[in-house]
Amino acid sequence: MKSPWFDRLEQLMLLVLSGFVIWPNAVSSIALIVLFVIAILRSQRKVLPSKKEWWLFLLPCCILFSWLLHGMATDGFRDLQLWGTWIAAIIYFRLSRFQSLFLQFFVLVSSIYASVFLLWLVLSDPIPALNFAQLLRDQVQESFHVHPTYLSALWFGATLIVITNLERYRWWHVIMLTLLIIAGLFAGGKMPFLALCVALVAYFFYRLKTGRWLAMLGIMSVATAMVFFNPVLRERVNEFKNVEVDYSKGQWLSSTELRIGIWRCAIKSIKENWLVGVGLGNTRNALDACYAQYEQSQFFETEFNEHNQLMHFWLSGGVFSALGFILFFLLLLRFCKKEKRLVLMLFTFYFLMISLTENYLSRQHGMMFWSFITMALLTKEKERLPFLSKPSSM
Repeated sequence: MKSPWFDRLEQLMLLVLSGFVIWPNAVSSIALIVLFVIAILRSQRKVLPSKKEWWLFLLPCCILFSWLLHGMATDGFRDLQLWGTWIAAIIYFRLSRFQSLFLQFFVLVSSIYASVFLLWLVLSDPIPALNFAQLLRDQVQESFHVHPTYLSALWFGATLIVITNLERYRWWHVIMLTLLIIAGLFAGGKMPFLALCVALVAYFFYRLKTGRWLAMLGIMSVATAMVFFNPVLRERVNEFKNVEVDYSKGQWLSSTELRIGIWRCAIKSIKENWLVGVGLGNTRNALDACYAQYEQSQFFETEFNEHNQLMHFWLSGGVFSALGFILFFLLLLRFCKKEKRLVLMLFTFYFLMISLTENYLSRQHGMMFWSFITMALLTKEKERLPFLSKPSSM
């Protein structure tokens, strides 16, 4: 089915989809459903992936298996249904002709959202210097209804896509990068910032024929300067100086101390259920039982999951689910190498690094971020993007 009207509708829905972190979850889901239906109606080829692409469904199969194996816990269905986003993204982006347009929309909308965030930061009431980073991050979550680390992951991810797709920079590219980087720094995500730096070092080491070590030194110097001059990131990095893990009542825990406690409980629970796990939807009970030994109320103030994606797969589905997780990403990296998809490979490394400290695939914002960007990069025909300029200027 060919129609200019369908093209315009699909492009409009892609614009909406690219702002998934801005809208209520229902808006993004509706946009994805509309795109899914349009793609099927317009498709003149097989809707489902071929046998060679079976591995794309490996992760949701692992999650479904862990849910069925342990009795289909009600709480597990919330996690399970998120994988509908991944499956819909697989089918839609394989059939669409607008993968590059989506990525450009994503960068543009992310830059606009970053500018709104920075304007909010300038106009908001002053924040006390004591515990500035934590108070700011609390205000960000209250005002934007998104975890600040997820915002950092989003903006630094957009930064990575821009840098790895441009060879000739124009003034609007510089403005976008400036907005994205500054906003990401003030959102205070430590691991997204580190993951971006590692990915950029790998990118320039691969791309440059000469001056590789100089470029790496430059990135490290700039990164150090950003940490030193940015009060939010500096305060968060300073958490590593005095880490106290002998928890006691009334003790205020930093994010680092909380994560160490979470990981200790996750590892302990995995060791006790290493073969088949505890089942999707039962991980919270297993972790809470371990948190109780700390006698620290902060572990119960919100739903603290494993804060590590591999641990989540292992604890919920056992060793075979964990091996399925590892196998999927090995196959994805193999595809990147075979098809010479450098940007997708770098984004995959970026996502794996940020997944060391967060369960992105257990939250809708994280699932959409990973699903849409991964599938758009995987299915687009050209490695590079025009990004608001003519392709010939690339």
